[in-house]
Amino acid sequence: MTDQNITPAKKAAILDAALDLIAVHGFHGTPTSRIAREAGAGVGSIYRYFRSKDELIQELFDHVAQRMSREVTKDIESSASIRDQFIRIGTNVFVYLAGHPKVAAFIEQYFNSPYGISHKRDAILNEKSGRKDEHPLNDVLTQAREQGLIKDFTFHILGALSFGPIVLLVRDIHAGLIDMDDATVKRVIEACWDSIRR
Repeated sequence: MTDQNITPAKKAAILDAALDLIAVHGFHGTPTSRIAREAGAGVGSIYRYFRSKDELIQELFDHVAQRMSREVTKDIESSASIRDQFIRIGTNVFVYLAGHPKVAAFIEQYFNSPYGISHKRDAILNEKSGRKDEHPLNDVLTQAREQGLIKDFTFHILGALSFGPIVLLVRDIHAGLIDMDDATVKRVIEACWDSIRR
């Protein structure tokens, strides 16, 4: 790409606009023309950065996942017990998603769409072939499994037991149905650990 109008700032504006719109209107309710308008760009400029809307959505997911991964892994002490590392990661996930409703809405839509189904299928196939999906929790779960601390489930099942309750509760927080203080969040994450420990 040699177009002088292509800049990292414009690409970031397109991704931000896509996140804002998809979180509210879903994938089908967010045409590229609307993303372009929200980003202050022409429709054609989107296709300078992304070959298709599908590619834009996948890149947005990768962008959101990388940003979230950085936040989720902060303050993790590798010398802490496996349980404490799990609690820290779970707490960080909860706090991040609760504080970023658009990210939470986008991720939930992504994983309940053909994009997410394909992503999960690839992760499950990778695990069956001896490779694990890159996720901060997987390293902790691998160590926990090696030490015999957790039930012998696949990473997919362990992730569902670990993060499923977090996702559901964060959704209820965003809907204004419940409030949770720090002590309750801690107890919820401890209960997630209890659900997978031996």
